Amino acid sequence: MISDPIVAPQTQSSPSTASQKISSDFETFLKMLTAQIENQDPLNPIDSSDYSTQLATFSGVEQQVLTNDLLRSISGALVGSDLTAVSHWVGKDIEVPENFSYSDTSVDIRFDMPKQATQGILSIYDAQGQTVAQFPVATSDKSVTWNGEMSDGRMAPAGPYQARLQPYYNDTELAVQPGYTFQPVTQVRLDNGTAHLVTASGQAYVPSQVTALRAPNMP
Repeated sequence: MISDPIVAPQTQSSPSTASQKISSDFETFLKMLTAQIENQDPLNPIDSSDYSTQLATFSGVEQQVLTNDLLRSISGALVGSDLTAVSHWVGKDIEVPENFSYSDTSVDIRFDMPKQATQGILSIYDAQGQTVAQFPVATSDKSVTWNGEMSDGRMAPAGPYQARLQPYYNDTELAVQPGYTFQPVTQVRLDNGTAHLVTASGQAYVPSQVTALRAPNMP
């Protein structure tokens, strides 16, 4: 007696062996189909439509494997080109929001004051989220320079910090705005298939977060 119609195996193949695997599976499929025909019950032959179904099933699996192989190749090419596109940013300075690294050198912090604001306070926080310095700013101000001096008069230790602007409309708090600083790019890496720019503070940014780019040591 003949078993149920043959269904081609649907094991996944790596991109480098997908074509060879399909060819091998197809040869095995033909051998099994031939054996099925030779050993069928002559009094109860298999319906010809069953053969068509089996061939169609194998063809569908074959096309799916080839499609997956192609998609993996395209995905790898896109990821590689994404990384290559920003690799030349290593060693340059990018302007990024909030996070920056301080190490005995004054830091220029730019901010965008909302049009409706009447005043604002720029705060600098350490890695633990504690406020270490604050600057009252007018609506006409565009930036402040922090020389590392904290509110208690001591000099801040080297390390990562954050800058944020709290704008006010009279006594009403408006939405907090990030402070922007230029930070050197130390490396470019892939996180979940997306290129990220890593700065001296250790923070990683996607290229869309960068608001300006300049050569290193430029004012």
